[in-house]
Amino acid sequence: MAEPITVEFELGADEVTSELGLRSERKNSLYTAALMVVGAGVCLAFYLQGDRPKMWMPAALLGLYALIMLVYAYVHLPRKMRANAARLAGTARVKFADDGIRYGGAGTAKGYSWGKVSSVLDRPGAWVITAGKKSEGFIIPKQAVPADQAEQFALALREWSGKAYKQRKR
Repeated sequence: MAEPITVEFELGADEVTSELGLRSERKNSLYTAALMVVGAGVCLAFYLQGDRPKMWMPAALLGLYALIMLVYAYVHLPRKMRANAARLAGTARVKFADDGIRYGGAGTAKGYSWGKVSSVLDRPGAWVITAGKKSEGFIIPKQAVPADQAEQFALALREWSGKAYKQRKR
């Protein structure tokens, strides 16, 4: 199979947050909450006109869902961002081999066989590897791999991960 590869790099907290997609997740949660508030307002308007006496129920449910999405965006996601930044930010060393991945850094040291890897996302700025029971994400920035070896590294990663390898444009 492919030759074992070791990559060393340093990640900042902003890189971790952006590459894991947590900022866009928060933005989408806020858009969903806004849409639910508008829907609840429409249902409430129908109820207040008196034409549809039971429209208060969907209005209340949509309002509750909007509240849940706001709590998710403003309470849960910041905690998730801080936890991932603490776990992944700093200097890290990753070893790729036929038997699996070994990821070691200041905040974490994990090893996974390729069978436990659920996805390898080839994004424009990094490879994001998701593995384990808790679906933990690990980031390998593309600038950590020398430019002359990048294509060979991507082919080896695709060979090792198999169907889990997916390419993303953004």
